[in-house]
Amino acid sequence: MTLHSRLYRYCWLGLLVMILPLSACASDPSPEQLLEQNQERWETQKLDNYRYRLQVSCYCIGEVTNPVVVEIRNGETTSIVAADSGKPVNRKFFNTYDSVSKLFDVVQKAIDKDYYKLDVTYDPTLGYPTQIDMDFRAEMADDERTLTIGNLEELK
Repeated sequence: MTLHSRLYRYCWLGLLVMILPLSACASDPSPEQLLEQNQERWETQKLDNYRYRLQVSCYCIGEVTNPVVVEIRNGETTSIVAADSGKPVNRKFFNTYDSVSKLFDVVQKAIDKDYYKLDVTYDPTLGYPTQIDMDFRAEMADDERTLTIGNLEELK
């Protein structure tokens, strides 16, 4: 290998070493940025009357893990019923998740408390969270919780 080709190779290697750290700066948005973007998207919808289906997956009592339908009228939660029967459920189990704004609060709390795991999927059009997957602490077993939100529809 000639001196010229070795110098050429080292120059390219040096260039790569300098560029690679810069590419790390162009990373994905942080959880906080995603929350802010999607919360803003949701707020621009100005939906005061809507309903959605909520499924909580956790190591909890059965009533908590059964799917429910949450209905909001004029910005206030008016009913939470079992998705399969339409019968009212104990609202105290769902008061943290009984509106989209409270779901955003759940995400913010997970960010603020630096949960071991937080994966959030947002609806690309309306911005509300469609899945919030959390693990509070790495060393604690059975503390994981997943919220699945779907079938959101505006009510007249």
